[in-house]
Amino acid sequence: MLDIPLDNQQFTWCNLRGQPSFVRMDRILIDQAWKEAFLMCLLKARPRICSDHSPLIFYGGESRARHHHFKFENWWLLCEGFREVVAASWQVPTLGLLGARKVAFKLKWVKQVLKSWSREQHSNRQNSKKAIEEELRVLEVQEESIPLSEEDRLRRASLKSSWFQ
Repeated sequence: MLDIPLDNQQFTWCNLRGQPSFVRMDRILIDQAWKEAFLMCLLKARPRICSDHSPLIFYGGESRARHHHFKFENWWLLCEGFREVVAASWQVPTLGLLGARKVAFKLKWVKQVLKSWSREQHSNRQNSKKAIEEELRVLEVQEESIPLSEEDRLRRASLKSSWFQ
């Protein structure tokens, strides 16, 4: 078996103490035949946010397109302007529609507006999370060479908590 990170990153474990110890633990095992059969695979290390291990994300190559059904996301309730978007989209005119048809039309309209709004919000959240992860990665690399100052440890804790919001 080959023990090779596919993108040649170092995956290290850190005990997050004042004098941290670093051990290369996070890895995958593959054999040469598997590696040759799946050339488009990639392994990426994510920043240590919830644990003292670097989460490993394995990309197995091409993915098939799937039909995405509408799902209400709880995080929308935390976004500024969500209620206003729903209220404004519910006010769409329903020319000549009555009863259940009127409600069905409004629900479809709100769904379309929320899909578009959600893509924008999700993109903003992803960009924010990427910036946080990059800053955490810088602190992790710095910590591998010298112990973090108390200010840097507090900054890391703050970044980790803001990642979940």
